[in-house]
Amino acid sequence: MLKRLRLALRIPPFLLLLKVFIVFFLLFWLNSSPVSRPYSIIIFIFLSGLFYLLPLVNSIDFLGYYLIFIFGALIATLSLSFSALTILIISGLTLIYFFLIGSKNINLGQQSLFLLRSLLFLLIFFIFFSINNPGLFLIRYLLFILAVFILFFGLFKNYPKKNLYSIVFSFLLIQVIWVINLLPVGFINQTALALVFVLAIEELALYLFSGVFNYHNIVKNITIVIVLVALILALSKWAL
Repeated sequence: MLKRLRLALRIPPFLLLLKVFIVFFLLFWLNSSPVSRPYSIIIFIFLSGLFYLLPLVNSIDFLGYYLIFIFGALIATLSLSFSALTILIISGLTLIYFFLIGSKNINLGQQSLFLLRSLLFLLIFFIFFSINNPGLFLIRYLLFILAVFILFFGLFKNYPKKNLYSIVFSFLLIQVIWVINLLPVGFINQTALALVFVLAIEELALYLFSGVFNYHNIVKNITIVIVLVALILALSKWAL
């Protein structure tokens, strides 16, 4: 993957890695230094935006993905106390940024974009389920719905009736999320369940538009979902 990015972007690999390392450091600084937080927020937004915009190619096409990343990264790093889990989350955010700036500058194919969208879905699910403040109920759902629509729009942007498909699949996923949100299994397991369902929905959508939407693929997809959901629920600690 790194070799393909290097050849296509025509930049030395160390420069790409340097950008990613700087973003990792800034996210770590955001989380671990409350005193200097106003400065770290400004510097993070400025540098991550600069790295995203240069070069300018496809900047508009991936703007929605970048906005989800920037807001998601800020919410995640500012709302969590420093721990081993936080370091893991920061590493995941850095990985999202790596694929974001790589995918923006070169067409790496559907598989790479699928991975980028999946990581962004994982990010918004984690934030949605981990922040359970009744006072933020309305804004939490509105921002979540907007982020889901942006990601599905990115999936269907090259197909006719992309707005209709984005609305339909967003509505379907939101209903699934509403049900998952009622399960007393903890936000990490809720996030895992949501990711399983969104991957299944994305896979079925790709089957539909690639002409392989048949009985065999549907049964295989549903079977995988049932097995993963059963495994997650079985390993969950139910807090009734």
